[in-house]
Amino acid sequence: MIEEYLKRTPTSKELHTRACRSLPGGYTRGPFQHNPYPTYIQRASGCRIWDVDGNEYVDYVNNFGPLILGHANPKVMEAVRRQLDSLWLGGPAEVEIRLAEKVTELVPCAEKILFCPTGSEACMKAIRTYRAIRGKDKIAMFDGAYHGCSDSLQFSEGIPRDLLDKIILMPFNDIERFEQVVKTSKDELAAVFVEPTIGEMGHEPAKPDFYRAMRGITEENDVPLIFDEIVDGFRIAPGGAQERFGVKADMVTLGKILGGGFPLAAFASSEETMNVWAVKKSNSLDVARARLAHPGTFNDFKISMAAGLSTIEQLTAGVYEHLETVTAELREGLKKICSDLGIKTQVTGIGSIFHLFFTDSPIVNMNSTRRANKLLYRYFELAMLNKGINLGKAHSSLCSVPMTHKEIGNTLDAAKETLSGMRPLIMDIAPGLIEKA
Repeated sequence: MIEEYLKRTPTSKELHTRACRSLPGGYTRGPFQHNPYPTYIQRASGCRIWDVDGNEYVDYVNNFGPLILGHANPKVMEAVRRQLDSLWLGGPAEVEIRLAEKVTELVPCAEKILFCPTGSEACMKAIRTYRAIRGKDKIAMFDGAYHGCSDSLQFSEGIPRDLLDKIILMPFNDIERFEQVVKTSKDELAAVFVEPTIGEMGHEPAKPDFYRAMRGITEENDVPLIFDEIVDGFRIAPGGAQERFGVKADMVTLGKILGGGFPLAAFASSEETMNVWAVKKSNSLDVARARLAHPGTFNDFKISMAAGLSTIEQLTAGVYEHLETVTAELREGLKKICSDLGIKTQVTGIGSIFHLFFTDSPIVNMNSTRRANKLLYRYFELAMLNKGINLGKAHSSLCSVPMTHKEIGNTLDAAKETLSGMRPLIMDIAPGLIEKA
C-alpha cells in the first residue's frame, strides 16, 4: 500500500522534501500531515481535487468543514469577485450587516454578534466575555473536545500551570458527572463549554436527552452554557446544533461555513451579554471605548463575509435534505460492508459528517474512542486515497453538496475492496475485531 502511494505521488514527495527545509515538519497545518508525506493539491472543483501528479480524488475533507458547497462554488466565487472590486478592508460596510442579520435570524441564541478571523479567537473571546461578566475564572469542558488553540482552552506543553488548573474536564455523555461538576464548582465557573458533537468522537451525537439535561442543570445552577459550533454551525441544520437538538445555549461560537471557505469566525449571544463589547456612545469627540476591546485587523474582512453570506444563502431545505440523504447512504453502506465481511467497526456521524472506527465498542466518550485501532484506520484511509477517495486524516470526513449517488457508490465500492483486502491484516493485529464464524 505504501509502495503504491509512493509510486502515485513522486512530486508530492519532492515538494515535501523541499518544504521540510523551511517549515517545521514540512507543512504549516497539523491535521493535513500524514506519513509518509502529505498529498500536495494543485486544483479543486466541486467535490473533486487533483494532486500535483495529476491524480484525481473525491474529496471528503473539504478543508475539515468550510466547503459544504464544494470547491469553487460559482455563486460564492462571483460574490467574492464583486467584493474584490469594491472593498476588502478599511471600514464599516453593508456586507457585514447583512451577514450579521442572517446569522441572528437563523441561530437561536444569537441576538448580537461579533466577527473575528479564526475559531480559536472566537472561543477565546467567548470565555473572556463570561470571565468579565461573572468575575470567575474556571471553565468546565468535555474530554476530547477541541475549542481552538488559546491557552485557556487547551492542554499542551508551554501553557502555564495555573491556566491548566482552571480547566475542569468531564466525560461526554455522563450526565451524573456533569451535574456533580456544575453543582460543586458553580461558584468558580465562568462557563461550561461544549462541542455538541465532538470531532474526536467522529461527531457522534450524545445519548437522547443529554443536551436538554445539560441545559437544565446549567440553568438551575446559573452557569452559562456555550456551544462551540465551529463545525456544527450551519452544517447539521440552518440553526446548527441548537436547532437540531432543541436547546438554546447562552452563547455560540461559529466558524468554517460562516466564511464560505475564507477565514472568518464569530461569537454571538444575547444583547445583554454582548453589551460588554459595545462601545459607549456619548456626545464627546473622544474615541469610543468598550468594557472589553475587540481590535483585529481582519475582524471585518469583507471577502470572507461576502463568501459566507453567499454560502449560507444557498443552504436551502432541499440542500440539507440532499446532504442528509447521500451521507446516510454512505454511513449505512459502510455498516453493511463491515457486517458482511465480519469486521467489527463503529460508523459515526450526524448530518453530512461520518467516520469509521475500528472497535467493537459503541462511541459514547473519549475512552471508547481511544480503544479504537488507529493503525487500522490509517491503513484504511491511505488505501482509500490510493483508490481516489480523500478521507479525513485520522479525523471525521464530510460530504458536500456536489456529491451524488454516483460518488457515494464509487466510494462504497472502494471501501468494500479495501476492507476485504484488510481482513487478513485485521486477523493478524486485532483478531478480536473479526466476527467468529
